[in-house]
Amino acid sequence: MKNRKTLLAVGIVVAAVTTVGLVFQVRWVVDFMLHWSDDLNANALHIFGMTIPLALASISEGLVIREAWHFVKGREEDRLIEVPGEKKMSGRARIKQEVRRQIRETWTLWGVFIGLPLIANVLLINHLSRGVVLSAHGGFSRYATVATMLRSPDPAVQDEGVYESVGLTDRSLGLYLARIIAGRGPVAEHAAWAAGTRGDQEAVVALRWLFLKGNDVQRPTAIIALAKLGDVRSGELASAALVRWEAPQLEIILALGLLTHGPAEKLLERVAADPSRDDILRAAAMWAIGQIEQERFNRAYVEQHSSGVPPSEMTQPERRCYAPMLDALSSESQILRCAAVQALGYSGPVEAADVLMSTFERTGHAEKCQSLTVLQHDLTRVDFLFSGLLRSQIIDTLAKIGNRRIVAWLERQADDRKNADEVILKARDLARQIRNL
Repeated sequence: MKNRKTLLAVGIVVAAVTTVGLVFQVRWVVDFMLHWSDDLNANALHIFGMTIPLALASISEGLVIREAWHFVKGREEDRLIEVPGEKKMSGRARIKQEVRRQIRETWTLWGVFIGLPLIANVLLINHLSRGVVLSAHGGFSRYATVATMLRSPDPAVQDEGVYESVGLTDRSLGLYLARIIAGRGPVAEHAAWAAGTRGDQEAVVALRWLFLKGNDVQRPTAIIALAKLGDVRSGELASAALVRWEAPQLEIILALGLLTHGPAEKLLERVAADPSRDDILRAAAMWAIGQIEQERFNRAYVEQHSSGVPPSEMTQPERRCYAPMLDALSSESQILRCAAVQALGYSGPVEAADVLMSTFERTGHAEKCQSLTVLQHDLTRVDFLFSGLLRSQIIDTLAKIGNRRIVAWLERQADDRKNADEVILKARDLARQIRNL
């Protein structure tokens, strides 16, 4: 019994030491994977290395539990009790009985006394690492893996990590993306796209420098990312670049629209009105003006509503920068006509209804607008011209402008069976709404 007490005491000390060692190793591995590692193989090696202290801790804890159990029961394993009056067993029989007992003890030892501590230690590792070392599915944590890939010196590994980062919400990954962007290396453009998609404000400064100093591939992605992040300062940078007519003109114009950068509205008006510019750039400028005007009207409404102004007494701000769109309605370019119609829905005055109705009557019944989109890495797209029947889009614009004098004209279009069904339905519905005002 004395030997068993000594063995139990030693076992407790060994179990405590191995368990504490396991805890410290887990914490070190977590810190290494989250903040230092740049190699997935090193992560795997360190996690595999934890199996040694895990096994030692589980075995020592299991032996302590086993010895404690036998100590409480008062059982001595090394003694075989013979019942008086029974036939004395031969040496061979005693050996067989001892072997069977040892087998049962061994299965009990591994199945209960060591298996349970092993499970408990695995759960302890997962808890201490907050899922970094082991995920809920028993594999590597996706966050730790992506962080390691973003720190990797291999551009191919970095690039894969950038793609993986888009599906994660951890804000600290934005710091690694910002470092990649600041390096202006082969993955900087891709990282700029990811930062804009994820909404990483930590990357704003690096994105500004990438727009100012990057190459022709990096600059378009950088300015769109800044616009998606809502960086007001980038609106000033984009305006200055547009004045100098620097590339990429299309993305710069779209960024001003995404940012609804009011100070650039006059500049955009000049671009939209300039016949020497490409039709697509002029269409993008019209779209950007529409976005700015829409935001200005929304802000005016919110301010009046918050001030307690009744809806019947609310006033709309004066429409601005719509002249290029009115001129474009008579253009031979379908792109410009479609862009003008769609933009006037946000920037056109009530008086524009007459010009729009004239344009409607000059437009073929089946004439359609084609969509124009800037696409980046399959997931980020900026639509600045929308597809659909041009006559139908003119009705939509008239509905947004809200001229009450067009009811009779709308009813005539609703009765014209040459119009497409959607045009007839929209015209009839709009006429009914205006009459009910």
